[in-house]
Amino acid sequence: MIKNKLLLLSSLTLAFALTACGSDSTETSEQASSSTTIFSEVSDNDSLQSREVTLASKGVIESVTNIPIYCKSKQIVVSCNLKEGQTVKAGQLLVQQDEKDLLTNIQQAENQFEQAKTQYEESLIGQGYKREEFASVPENIRKRARVKTGYDIQELALRTAREELEATRVTAPVSGTITEVKINKFDIPGAEPICRIVDAQNLKVSFSILESEMTKVAVGNVVYVTTVAYNNEQHEAVITLISPIVTDGGMVKVEAKLKDNHHLMPGMTALVSL
Repeated sequence: MIKNKLLLLSSLTLAFALTACGSDSTETSEQASSSTTIFSEVSDNDSLQSREVTLASKGVIESVTNIPIYCKSKQIVVSCNLKEGQTVKAGQLLVQQDEKDLLTNIQQAENQFEQAKTQYEESLIGQGYKREEFASVPENIRKRARVKTGYDIQELALRTAREELEATRVTAPVSGTITEVKINKFDIPGAEPICRIVDAQNLKVSFSILESEMTKVAVGNVVYVTTVAYNNEQHEAVITLISPIVTDGGMVKVEAKLKDNHHLMPGMTALVSL
């Protein structure tokens, strides 16, 4: 039996090397390098009891939360408070777009709505209803008056104008860290995300296993994660997802939520063992 944890790390590192060197190999070779089965016993005298390692795979550390941020308005950006790696709080202003034309639109919409509202009320009064009785007017009569005066159309136009103005303020929907910034001041946003917000405090590891190894994993199982950068540290993660789909290459995607994030960052290469 092998009692030295370094042997496991060496085996896993070798699996990475095989993955890198075998990119042009056949499909079978790619599968073997992506998920390598090892049988050995590992002991960590400081923290872990002896355990048998039956599966090892290459993976990547990811954020549980990874939200793309879009500009809904097509107005020019007049203020951009985005920096790569910046920490933001939910509700914090990220981007402000030009609102001058939209303020004018709101003023016009308000005037037109007030005009339609006055005509609507006059229509009901002309039919013998008092202002304080409007709420009790039969719905069919009120509907006819709204259509005749354009009340509903102008109310919708005003609501739309206000929503368009609100859309010029892009705020953070959640707290997290800004990544992949793709917008600057004076830009006109396109359809692609202007940035992403990730939660670097809640992480998961994503990895793939061979179809033949599916019986070795189950939701709730604990896996052990080591990173290339900190290969002397081992982190526990609990499997939360096993894909119901097998890829054309015979691989199955697995995700496991990490119990701690000490020294871990999204994008890190991981060595996962079970």
